Amino acid sequence: MTLQTWKEEFYPIDAKYVSKEDAVEHSLRKWIGLRAENLSKHGVNATYSRVYDGDGVCGEDEMMYIDDESCALCVHYIENECSACPLFGLLGRSCDKGDEIISEYASFVRFGNPEPMITALERLQNGEHNE
Repeated sequence: MTLQTWKEEFYPIDAKYVSKEDAVEHSLRKWIGLRAENLSKHGVNATYSRVYDGDGVCGEDEMMYIDDESCALCVHYIENECSACPLFGLLGRSCDKGDEIISEYASFVRFGNPEPMITALERLQNGEHNE
């Protein structure tokens, strides 16, 4: 198994080709793929904002960045500095910013923990929003 097999299961379509209507589902699928058991199943690792084959000595085709280019929500909403993003509406802030908390994105980048982002995306998928 490799990054390619991980992508086939969790990131089969590049974010730039995902419709706005499917952006939450696409993002959730990717973040579920970032759970340790799913990375391990495919023999890939994650460090900071990279997912990669093996030990990390790899070319661009064996590595993927977890960033605004691989996020279908960012692809559709980043031009508005995130304020139009459904996650911003739910959280009351950008998913990569937080003054007194560790943001959902930072939780993954700093600690390898995708759960805060998964929780937020599941809340969106279930129709929850901040009033």
